[in-house]
Amino acid sequence: MVRPRIMGNGQINKWVKQTQHIRSMCDSGRGIHRNLRLVDTGTVLPSDAESDLVLWINSLRKDGAPVSRLMLDLQAKEIGNECGLRGKFAASGTWIKRFLRRHKLSLRSRTRQGQTTPEDAVKAAQAFRASVLQTIVEKKCVQVLNADQTAVFFEYLPKQTITTRGAKTVWVKCSNKDKSRATVMLLADWEGKKYPPFMMFKSTPATTKEKREANNSERNGFGTMVWREIFALQKETNRQIYGNKCAWWNSTLSLQFLAYHFAGRENFDDNILLLWDDFSGYWTAEVVEYAASLNVIILKVPPKYTYVCQPADVSWNKPFKSGLRSKWISRLRDQLAAYHAGEKRRATKRDKLEKDITRARKDLVQAEADQEVARLRKDHVEEPFKLEAPNRKDIARWVASCWGDLTPATITSGFRRVSAD
Repeated sequence: MVRPRIMGNGQINKWVKQTQHIRSMCDSGRGIHRNLRLVDTGTVLPSDAESDLVLWINSLRKDGAPVSRLMLDLQAKEIGNECGLRGKFAASGTWIKRFLRRHKLSLRSRTRQGQTTPEDAVKAAQAFRASVLQTIVEKKCVQVLNADQTAVFFEYLPKQTITTRGAKTVWVKCSNKDKSRATVMLLADWEGKKYPPFMMFKSTPATTKEKREANNSERNGFGTMVWREIFALQKETNRQIYGNKCAWWNSTLSLQFLAYHFAGRENFDDNILLLWDDFSGYWTAEVVEYAASLNVIILKVPPKYTYVCQPADVSWNKPFKSGLRSKWISRLRDQLAAYHAGEKRRATKRDKLEKDITRARKDLVQAEADQEVARLRKDHVEEPFKLEAPNRKDIARWVASCWGDLTPATITSGFRRVSAD
C-alpha cells in the first residue's frame, strides 16, 4: 500500500505566496508541468564552450593527468565567465552529471598510477619477453620459475561500509591489528607447479648475542617457547616459517630460500631460470654467486613494470589476496554469529540486574538502596562485541589454503604473458 505524501506547512505557504503565478501558468496551459524554470535558473554553457571543455579534458587525459570533479567544476566556471555567464552559471552537480553523460564520459577510480605510461609498459613487456626467451636459449634452461614476496595482513578492514545516509562519522570496530603483517614468498614454475611458500613473522630478538645466534641457527629466528608452536605449525602446513624484528625479507633468507628449493633438486646439472624483481635482498653478490653455484640463472624483472612482466603480479597475487580477504570476512562472520548466539544469556543478566535493583529500592532505606544499586551496577559487566584478530596459526593456515586453491591454469597464465611457457 502506497503511503500518501504529507506536505509540510513550509511548502504550502510557498504555494500560497505564488497563487497568482500558479494560476497564470495553469491558464496558459503549462500547469501540467507542475514546475517552471525561471530565467537564469538553468543556465548552461553554449555548445561551443562545452566542446572546448571536452577538448580540455581529452588533452589532460592524453598526458595522463588526473581530472577530478573539482577540476571540472572550476574549469567549467572559468569557461562560463569567458562566455559572459559570470554569476549565472554554477556548474551544479546535476549539470556535471548530464555533461558527462552527453559526451560519453564518466568519473572512474584509478587502477594504476606512476610516471610510466601504458605505452611504456607495453614496450617494457615486449623487451622483457625477448630477454626471457633469449636467456632460455643461450643458457639452455629447462625450467622457468618466478618468486615474489607479498604482505599478508592480520586485519582486512574494508574501506567502505553500508550505513545510514547523512552520517558525518562512519565508525567501525577493529582489533587494532590493521598494520600488523607477515611476509610470504611465493614460488611456482611455468608448468603450473606450486612450491611450499616461505613465511616471515615478527619475532623479538634475544637480548644477548649468544641467544640471538642460537635462535637464528637452530630455531629460524624464534625463541625457545615460540619455536615449539612454530615447529608444529611448519609440519602441519608444510611451510618454512622464519622470524625477525620487522617480518621482512633479507639476503640471508634469500640464501636459505635458494638452498631449500634448489640445492637438493633432481637434474641438478640442468640450468633453470628464476625471475625475481629488483628487491635489494635478492641481488647481493653472495646471493647471486650462490644461485650460480646451484645452476640457477636469476633474471631481474624490470623495475616499475612488474605488473606486466612478473607472472605473480599478472595472475597470482590478486586471487591469492582475495582468498585471504574472504578468510578474514568468514572469521568476522563466525565471531558475530557467536556473539549474537549469546544475546539471550546477556538479556537474562540484564533482567536479573533490573529485578535486583527494584528489590533493593523496595526493601532498603534510601541511603542503603543507593549503595546497593551502585554495587549491583558496578558488578554488572556489559559484554560488547569485541573483534579478535587472527593469530600466527590462523595466518599460516590461511596462506596454505589460499595458495593451495590457486589452479595450475592461474599459475601458467602469468607465464604466458612473458612468453615463458
